[in-house]
Amino acid sequence: MKKIIWNWNMVYYFLCRWEVVTQEVFNYPFLLLLRNKKIKKLYAKRGVKNPEQIVKNAVGNSKSGANSIPAGIHMGGLLVLLEYSIFNFIQALIGKSLVQYFFEDVLSLILFLALFITPAGIMNYYTLYKKDKYLQYFKEFDKTFKNNKRKYGWRSFLIIISFYSLIALSFII
Repeated sequence: MKKIIWNWNMVYYFLCRWEVVTQEVFNYPFLLLLRNKKIKKLYAKRGVKNPEQIVKNAVGNSKSGANSIPAGIHMGGLLVLLEYSIFNFIQALIGKSLVQYFFEDVLSLILFLALFITPAGIMNYYTLYKKDKYLQYFKEFDKTFKNNKRKYGWRSFLIIISFYSLIALSFII
């Protein structure tokens, strides 16, 4: 179980790092604006010396940064995809289509979504967020992955791709 939690936190770590990189790419035009002398003067009047650095910290901070939200949503989405692929495999094994029963009315749909979202949320809470466990792993990964970031990054990428491949395979079968 320890290895699963370690690998799950590793995937979250690299998703957060990926979010930081993509935010830097998409925010680059806005960051260029913050380098303008007039805008720097406006911020200096408010007591902000380097507005560009503040924006980067707001996005890249692992504890409260904006990048942790989409990465967390992605982690929950991966678990929902895993659950749904297992559901599809069970349907294939018993030879019945059970999905139609969940889309009869709104209450059935809400129940169906709750059955998939709740376990994903509980698992992510206990493996990532309880007592900020992911921050402890992030510190460990910053030290551990200094020389092997590319290796573990690819490993995380392959784990994510395997979740997507599993859901695709479950629709084929």
